[in-house]
Amino acid sequence: MDRVSHGYANTYGTTTVPAAHPGPRDYVHDKLFPAVRDQVRKEFGLEVFTHALLDPAWPPKDWSHDRAAWTVEAKFVINDFGLRNRMAIITETPGQPTFERRIYAQYAYIMALLEYTSAHAAEIRAVVKQADDETVARVKEKAESGELKNFLDGEYHSRGKIDVLVYRQNVAEYLPGTSVLGTKPGTVSGKPETVSVEDLTMPVGTREASVPRGYLIPAMMPEVAAKLRAHNITVGTLDKPAKYDGESFAISGVRKVRRSGYDMVTLDGTFAAQQAREFPAGTFVVDMAQPMANAAFYYLEPQARDGFVGWGVLDPWVRGPGEYPIFKYRREAR
Repeated sequence: MDRVSHGYANTYGTTTVPAAHPGPRDYVHDKLFPAVRDQVRKEFGLEVFTHALLDPAWPPKDWSHDRAAWTVEAKFVINDFGLRNRMAIITETPGQPTFERRIYAQYAYIMALLEYTSAHAAEIRAVVKQADDETVARVKEKAESGELKNFLDGEYHSRGKIDVLVYRQNVAEYLPGTSVLGTKPGTVSGKPETVSVEDLTMPVGTREASVPRGYLIPAMMPEVAAKLRAHNITVGTLDKPAKYDGESFAISGVRKVRRSGYDMVTLDGTFAAQQAREFPAGTFVVDMAQPMANAAFYYLEPQARDGFVGWGVLDPWVRGPGEYPIFKYRREAR
């Protein structure tokens, strides 16, 4: 990390994309993180805490993921792992300690983390297995009727008040001969102070859409099918023409939204029900009754915050008003 004002030797984070199954995410945040934090303190004498930053006022009022450039988007790899019903953790050291101290802090955290995961391996496997099973069961039970929903976007809300370690003085200075902003020597010393702040790190879904029984992708889009398969999503094909009931998305506008340093493609439009729509042999089929359903949903939904649309994967097929090429089906028409 760059220069920071908190007093932690290391910070850590896990999945915060709201579309992820909550089981693995909550296990890491509520159980694994506190245990590993205690172990680092006990074995190495270091204080570690959540990957976030304080507001610049004194005394600071909040401890925020947003200030640390963290996000509810799936672009961070640990968020993408959450969409796969898996656990992932990032650790970062602050910029002001010496290089040797940063290495020591990472060593301490990784050692404690590996000890915990080794001791709780069976428990961790059970949590992710349950998430896989529940993901598939929910699709089979609720997707056909349209009851099943998932989140397209989200934001961070408060978990309540917490005490954090803060240095009152922390003067910025570029490291000699570089463009890296560090801390002026001598301006961070002694023990950090304890300050009560608002913990703005709880991910909350803000927009949602229905999860279909599956998606149908035109045969002329093999690149999309290949990218899904590269993400371990099972994609089949129709061996003969078939009719499906479902929903199509009418695109009324395509625009770019600058977010987190990127111009993200954003679609405006509405869904409309369709009955007995016929699809030819060779059409790609994503059956959502699979453990990777949350990822498939987030990647393929036309209005997901940073799915395939957002990152331009579908640009050749969504250049202007018209029909979104991927169809959400509820059931095969009878």
